[in-house]
Amino acid sequence: MAEENQIKEDKSGSGPFLAVILIIISIIGFYVGNMFGELSSHITDWGSFGDYIGGLANPVIALAVLYYVFRSFQSNKQAMIELKNQTKIQNIEAKILIYQNIIQFAESQKIRWETIAAKAPKDSEKSFWETEDALDYLAGKPTPNELLEKAENKILEYEKTIYDTNAAIQNLKRELSDIII
Repeated sequence: MAEENQIKEDKSGSGPFLAVILIIISIIGFYVGNMFGELSSHITDWGSFGDYIGGLANPVIALAVLYYVFRSFQSNKQAMIELKNQTKIQNIEAKILIYQNIIQFAESQKIRWETIAAKAPKDSEKSFWETEDALDYLAGKPTPNELLEKAENKILEYEKTIYDTNAAIQNLKRELSDIII
C-alpha cells in the first residue's frame, strides 16, 4: 500500500513541473510571435527579451518551488507520524515480550512451589515437639507446616502475577490495535 501511495505521489508531482514548463514556453512563444519577425542581432533587444521572460517566469517558478516545498513538509510530517507509530508499536511489542517472560518465570516458580508443597510431610500422629523437625525449628529451619504454608502463599503470589501480567498483555494488545487501525 505504501508503494501505491508513492506511485500516486510521483505521478501527481510531475503535473506542476510540466505546467511551469508549458507556461514558460507559452511566454517565450507569445513574445517571439508578437515582437519579432526574425531574430535580432542587437544586444538591447535580447536584454529586453530577458527582462520580459524573467519578469513573467520568475513568479511562476517561485510558486512551483513553494508548492514543492509544501509537499516536502507534508511528506516529512507523514513520515514522522509513521515513525512515531512504529516506535510505539515496537515499544508495546517489547513490553508484551517482557510480560510473556514474566509469565513463564512465574509459571516455573509456581510449579516449583507446588512440587515443594506436594513433598512437604503432612502432620503425623506425633506432636511436633516429638519429631526431628523440632530440632530443625530450633535451629531456624522451617517446619513442614511452615514450608507448606510458604509454598501455598508463593503459589498464590505467582498465580496473581500470571493473572495480572496476562491482563497487562491484553491492555497492551488493545493499545497496539488502536495504533495500527
